[in-house]
Amino acid sequence: MRPMLRVLEAGPLVEQLTRSPRLASIATALNSAARVASESLHRVRRGRSDKVLQLDSFDDRVDVLWERARRPAKAMVVREGRYLNWRYCERPDATYLLYGFEHGSELAGFLVARVGNHRGLRWGYLVDFLVPENSNDVLSSLIGEALDEFGGNGVAAVTCYVTDPGARRVLLRHGFFPSPGRNPIHFNHLIEGSRTDLQRFAALHSWYLTMGDGEFEMNL
Repeated sequence: MRPMLRVLEAGPLVEQLTRSPRLASIATALNSAARVASESLHRVRRGRSDKVLQLDSFDDRVDVLWERARRPAKAMVVREGRYLNWRYCERPDATYLLYGFEHGSELAGFLVARVGNHRGLRWGYLVDFLVPENSNDVLSSLIGEALDEFGGNGVAAVTCYVTDPGARRVLLRHGFFPSPGRNPIHFNHLIEGSRTDLQRFAALHSWYLTMGDGEFEMNL
């Protein structure tokens, strides 16, 4: 499983890789032009009662969202409020950014992000998210809000792990691409031959996985 990568500040990345200020300045100019084009292309229309806001924690509405957004045909971690607050709000050694998409008084989706450091640069991570299937506009709005926050905080690039095909399509439209890194994450699971009821989960596409489901960002 390869990470998805979105470059926000090409200049610092290019300078780090090439040690060439000239190439870095060219990359910065090209990146600025690409960002303007991307923002105008992917601006999402919302209804009057729709808004994205930062959350302090997850309230009872996320349990209702979970029942609407869970994928019964896939294997996935139960994303109810009790678990999410324990995982992202009560962890003493890390700070997460929590975004919620509100449709009126209803929570229609959430996204968890984090800022860290990688190779001496500020790096963003889309750690976890959940929206109902076929709610691409909701996920797009959440990702856009996180990218805006990252951009305002000097983040050079953003990484995300995801297996959901719909989410991957939304990420591609936001300028993410499969990282060309040489060491992809290998997902290993053991299913006993006698558990015929679990054989449908043998393939990776049968799982709903994000960065928050493993130790991908635990040691940042």
